[in-house]
Amino acid sequence: MSDRYLANRCATRKPLHWPRDTFPTSATGCSARTQRLVKHLVACGPRPVLEALIAVASGQDLHAVLEDFARVPAEVYRAVGADVLPIDEIAVIDGARS
Repeated sequence: MSDRYLANRCATRKPLHWPRDTFPTSATGCSARTQRLVKHLVACGPRPVLEALIAVASGQDLHAVLEDFARVPAEVYRAVGADVLPIDEIAVIDGARS
């Protein structure tokens, strides 16, 4: 990827579509606020991340979804058990042994 491409990309602020094998070394195209919101969402756990992805996939605006999840502190998700996916919970069944 050329420097000229990146300079033009930064000037126009269009969505990025990077080839799989080349990923930018800097977070061009994402504001500092967006990066902080994403960091908070990741800190909330895998379930909020999945719910955010589902919301965006259903057509909601990414920034609106990130702002919604930012209203709740990550500690609250952990305190009520909303930070884990149902598949992460293991049920141990003690079979009767004779």
